[in-house]
Amino acid sequence: MTTTRRTRTLRMSLVTTGALLAVPLLLAGCAQGAETQANAEHGTGSSASAANEAKAPLALEGAWAKANAGGKMTDMSGVFGKLVNTTDKEIVLESAASPAAKMVQLHETGADGKMSEVKGGFTIPAKGSLELAPGGNHIMLMEMPKPIAAGDQVDVTLKTADGKTVDVHALVKDYSGANESYDGGSEHGGDHGSH
Repeated sequence: MTTTRRTRTLRMSLVTTGALLAVPLLLAGCAQGAETQANAEHGTGSSASAANEAKAPLALEGAWAKANAGGKMTDMSGVFGKLVNTTDKEIVLESAASPAAKMVQLHETGADGKMSEVKGGFTIPAKGSLELAPGGNHIMLMEMPKPIAAGDQVDVTLKTADGKTVDVHALVKDYSGANESYDGGSEHGGDHGSH
């Protein structure tokens, strides 16, 4: 009898100990689930951010701008990244605006290294993308009242041909290369080696 009682007592102790050890793990799992749900409801957290980006018809992935602080052309810069169309129809990026510049244009760079404004905007194919890169297509910031330095952020509003707008935030980075010149007449002419 004594052995049977000891065995029962030992079994009950093990069950109780196991249950007590499981409670903190269970509570931690519940707390994490609640946090994930709260983030999703309030639009915070990486999963909610990714979901919101996926819903946008047009996005500028990896958006960045070229630092111009300390360069010879501190009133100009470029914004780059990958324009992504998540819809089944082509999207035309008609124009862009930014509080960082008085004038913003959509530019292309020719084989001769000269930049010029793109008439009609950039066309992003259905379920496709268009790369904006130094030495190629890009968003040109001009007549900037103050230079931007690496680590700053530039806000840009993209406007599509159907009147919709998308706000993007471009991280400013140091970059040297793709020394194009602007083929826009005397008003904004000259070599833009800092771009």
